[in-house]
Amino acid sequence: MVNPLKAASKLIVTAIASTSILTIASTASAASLKITVENLVPESGTYLTPLWFGLHNGTFDLLNEGQALPSEPFERLVEDGLTAPISNFFASSGTGNVQGVVFGGPERPIGQISPGAKVSTLVNIDDNILSTPYFSYAAMVIPSNDAFFANDDPLEHRLFDAQGNFIPTSFDIFGSEVYDAGTEVNDEIPTNTAFLLQTVPNTGTTEGGVVRIHPGFRAAGTGGVLDASRVFRGRTINFANADFKAPDYRVARITIEKVPEPSSIAILPLTGLFMLFCKARRLRSKAS
Repeated sequence: MVNPLKAASKLIVTAIASTSILTIASTASAASLKITVENLVPESGTYLTPLWFGLHNGTFDLLNEGQALPSEPFERLVEDGLTAPISNFFASSGTGNVQGVVFGGPERPIGQISPGAKVSTLVNIDDNILSTPYFSYAAMVIPSNDAFFANDDPLEHRLFDAQGNFIPTSFDIFGSEVYDAGTEVNDEIPTNTAFLLQTVPNTGTTEGGVVRIHPGFRAAGTGGVLDASRVFRGRTINFANADFKAPDYRVARITIEKVPEPSSIAILPLTGLFMLFCKARRLRSKAS
């Protein structure tokens, strides 16, 4: 004769194992990407505007070195650090549905990422991400007229292979890789320079040039960015160490990791154990 209590115990073990399998399977299609940005510059170095990123099918081409900047929305990012125009442009491009912005935190009223800061955001993904596996990004380097960094090649960073396996990604951006948008003259006049005394977007002298590697700021002692300072949240900050053309100057690090959805980890095991508890009670009732 089968002992009902032993049968219940066996059922518990089976259900726990089955629930674990279900949990693992569910996280394969429901997950998040954690996008982390680190500002690697020394104290009194350059700040970063919020970083825009998007996952696409490989055809969303932000820029081409040696050519004029291709879109006005991107100009608003590289001159003023505004991410809403490029976000709207990406959403209407038809190249991908997953995008986001990494901000510098609540202590930064417009989201700048300060020297030494490390900030992250999560973006949800599902199985449809396999059709848009490529990662693009852009942020403005400030203070500047139109200095920025972004990926020239839309196929440079692939986050998922053809089988759907995630490819962990981390890379540094050096000062030697910072671009000049060619849209605004690098006069470094405070009222024309983002994060100094510029008060409204699209301020400065139009250049009408092409995207190129940035030549760097004016030399210290000539009244440019390296000599500038500003009061920010009650303290005076300067940019004496903002020469990103200095040897081995690292501007930022971007890291992309995959993390499971907490809901899919927690809910399924609890549901399975609750069903198991009810079954065990019924077996105990029959035994008594």
